[in-house]
Amino acid sequence: MEFSIGKSLRICKVIELMILLNLLDWNLIKQNPKIVMGYSANTILLLGIHNYTNLVTFHGRRSFC
Repeated sequence: MEFSIGKSLRICKVIELMILLNLLDWNLIKQNPKIVMGYSANTILLLGIHNYTNLVTFHGRRSFC
């Protein structure tokens, strides 16, 4: 399987986000809810926020300015 630069960068982002999940203060995020939206590699972050805080997140591209 060949990897293009784009695929390699996405893999790096996923690994960085997985490390970031261990560093986040989930109680602080739960006490201060914000709108969180993303897609692609950010799916890991969205799932983490929902899993650890039960907050609703949105998966998709930005639809507003």
